[in-house]
Amino acid sequence: MKFVFAVMMSLVWAGGALAEEAPVKSTWDCKAPIAPAPLLTPTVAAKPVMPSCINPATRLSTCSNKVLVAYNNAVDARNSDLEKAAVVTDNYQDALNTYVREASSYANCEVSRLNSELRRLGR
Repeated sequence: MKFVFAVMMSLVWAGGALAEEAPVKSTWDCKAPIAPAPLLTPTVAAKPVMPSCINPATRLSTCSNKVLVAYNNAVDARNSDLEKAAVVTDNYQDALNTYVREASSYANCEVSRLNSELRRLGR
């Protein structure tokens, strides 16, 4: 009886058949992520020049209605372009963050796959 117990304990201590081992995954599906396409810098209308008929210090105007409307339209167009550019760059940033998370998962999967293979080979 002492001999059987000694053999069983040596198998457990040596990592033999009686020791509990994590199951080895036979197939690994590590998929490398695909990087998002580089962002082309969005075009934004140039900052409109304030008409000379507006006093920048007091913001008082002697401009005609036509000049004011044209200036306001130019400001609105630039603001619209800036808002669109912000959405595009935010979406690109989200895509890059997703890529980084997927790359990390891929690296972890490859490490696990390699470790599993080394365990299978007995190393």
